[in-house]
Amino acid sequence: MAVELIIDGYNLLHLAGLARAKYRPGQFEQARDRLLKRLLLSMTEAERAHTTIVFDAQYAEQADRRTTVIHGMQVVFSPRGRQADDLIEDMLCSIPNTRQVRVVSSDRRLRRAARAVKAGYIDSDSFLVELDARREKSERSVNSPATAPPPPVNRPAVKPLSKPAEPWPSEFADLDLAEIERSVQAELDAARPTPTVAPTPVITPSKPVAKPQPQTTSLESELLSAAQLLNDPNHKPQRVVPGPPDAKPKVATAPPAVPPAELSFWEQRIAELGQEDDGRPRRR
Repeated sequence: MAVELIIDGYNLLHLAGLARAKYRPGQFEQARDRLLKRLLLSMTEAERAHTTIVFDAQYAEQADRRTTVIHGMQVVFSPRGRQADDLIEDMLCSIPNTRQVRVVSSDRRLRRAARAVKAGYIDSDSFLVELDARREKSERSVNSPATAPPPPVNRPAVKPLSKPAEPWPSEFADLDLAEIERSVQAELDAARPTPTVAPTPVITPSKPVAKPQPQTTSLESELLSAAQLLNDPNHKPQRVVPGPPDAKPKVATAPPAVPPAELSFWEQRIAELGQEDDGRPRRR
């Protein structure tokens, strides 16, 4: 069973900062509509259907004081000469099951009346805080990405055919559509250029680079030439014969080499002559 909510209208207007001491024409309706909109944003449709707001008639002398339903909530004005508290007390006494009733007001008189019939009670300040918390929770759930509706997709409208499609002509009944598709595909494949493969370049080995020879000085060149001459078996040494200063030096050639047999003979002869000389008396 839903809870019946009875609200002290002027008391809630005052604590919400919307009430005035005196209202000019149209100002009370504006304040009332702002309060009802705040309730609309924080309460469910089922809760608003069981909500009654009672206003004092003395603060709405120029307003329409007939009972109306706004945003699903019943708006009631007290009769002339009576206050909203009197009307709320009468309503509490006429409800058989007051345990399902909740009174919203900061008036001590209404608090005692609610306790007397065992009805629920909440002051206007706490009720406004509860409304704000419920509204913030509702806004977070609506603005969360999980519950946000997907963006609309703009799809092009499909225009209906102006007239029904004509039937397939009888003269084309013997055509093989699959064969036509294969022939068209073969022509497309034949017209497509064949990709050419670039030849693989042949890499020829390069000639070995000769290592640079070390440069030699003039003295090293002369020593190298002398060493080559000494190692040459066909080379014949030459002797320079000194001459006058102005004359060019003469080069004397070495005597021809003596055969070994002849050289051995003369060496033996020289040894014999030496022995004979040793046996003779020497002249003084």
